[in-house]
Amino acid sequence: MDSTLLWQVITQQKTWLDHHTDPAQALPLRVLKLTEEVGEAAAALIGLTGQNPRKGITHTTTDLAAELCDVMVTAAVALATLVDNPEETLNEHVGKLYTRSLTAGAPPLSPLGTGPDHAAWAASLPKVVASASLLLTDKTNRTLLVHQTHGSTTLWNLPGGGLEADEYPAQAARRETLEEIGLDINPGTLLMLDWRPRNDARPPLVQYVFDGGTLTDEQTAQISLQPGEIFDHGFFDLDGARERLEPHTFERLVRLLAVRDGTESFRDLEQGQLRD
Repeated sequence: MDSTLLWQVITQQKTWLDHHTDPAQALPLRVLKLTEEVGEAAAALIGLTGQNPRKGITHTTTDLAAELCDVMVTAAVALATLVDNPEETLNEHVGKLYTRSLTAGAPPLSPLGTGPDHAAWAASLPKVVASASLLLTDKTNRTLLVHQTHGSTTLWNLPGGGLEADEYPAQAARRETLEEIGLDINPGTLLMLDWRPRNDARPPLVQYVFDGGTLTDEQTAQISLQPGEIFDHGFFDLDGARERLEPHTFERLVRLLAVRDGTESFRDLEQGQLRD
């Protein structure tokens, strides 16, 4: 079983268990379940080595291996309950363990920078996610905002979303805009980069924002919202945008409009603020 299939099974197990568990109890119960599984592994070891004179040899190597696998699977399900990216989290952690072992004198897997050694190094690198959006306005310079849903969270934002594997930022901005509002717009100039630090829901995030231009009346009439993810939209002046956007997103919008109008040069931001 390759690692992809392994984590698909872990996800399937977690989803199945979620249907039978109070969400508030899921994580503590699954962490505590580890103590039961470790105890069964210890019992199998005693049975394998005959440490209980009354019972003698009661387990095989295969039995102990199975119990150890149960420990690993239980830990993986608990990890998947705790974080949204358990496979990446484990890979990153294992990579760090491996790198520390090399520092302590352990032999490398292969010549540095190649094969498994390079893969372990790559897995140890910090993970960053990226998104791309379009700044779209109408003829009165009001900004198009969409009301997005992300799981249980809803927020107003520019049309856009996360980059897929091997996708350039401008491609992502174009694809996400087409998916969200039904307009195929080729991104123009990159107006801004914004950095958001890690939070409980995701790794650090870098956000690209491109100029999408001014929509015509015909394009505005053709807007079609993506079912299930976009349930409202509108064109807003800065006062209307301030009422709907999170503070850092509003600050970013103010600077985006200034950059596009030529009153401010391209800058990289940190949570919507100019970098010191």
